[in-house]
Amino acid sequence: MFSHSGQYILTGSDDKTARIWDAVTGKQIRVLSGHSAAVTSVALSPDGERALTASADFTAKVWDASTGKEVLNLKGHTQEVTSASFSASGRYALTSSRDGTAILWLTTERNDLDADAVASRVE
Repeated sequence: MFSHSGQYILTGSDDKTARIWDAVTGKQIRVLSGHSAAVTSVALSPDGERALTASADFTAKVWDASTGKEVLNLKGHTQEVTSASFSASGRYALTSSRDGTAILWLTTERNDLDADAVASRVE
């Protein structure tokens, strides 16, 4: 996916990583490592400061796009997470899974790595 500015590209891979690329030069800028299975979906926050990855390992993760550091680990699905997106404000993330659910997550103002869902699972 392209960043809103068009300057960066975020990709997910079967090698369990996501990568940030310079859209103009095609050079790899950063590797996001931490999933234990394929990365199935990626998103960038509207301000470009955070990346969101979904994985076949049943989790999604929020990353600091400038450092590559994992910021939040979103655990709550019981099967592969197939889709992930940020809200227009970037404050929330929405994930969906092969378990038939969607979960809305608060992705800001957290003090611990594991995030809690802010809404009930939707089935």
